[in-house]
Amino acid sequence: MLAKPEKKQKIDKKKRTIFKNKKTICLSLEKDHLDFIKSQALQRSLQQGCLIEANQLIREALQNAFPAPKQFDMFGARR
Repeated sequence: MLAKPEKKQKIDKKKRTIFKNKKTICLSLEKDHLDFIKSQALQRSLQQGCLIEANQLIREALQNAFPAPKQFDMFGARR
């Protein structure tokens, strides 16, 4: 008999981000910087009790730094 594949862990719907018009970018970082981001993601995962990956942490940091691009320019002035 074939073994059934393990069920994937369900991610909280709050944590999932759904993009309507997403683009993929490539980001080059120093190894030390990436290691720091990974350790921060691990600490945050332990605090919140759910998995947070480095990619998700970077995405959240960018969204917090540059919120609602259709309403604000990058310096916070309304359009």
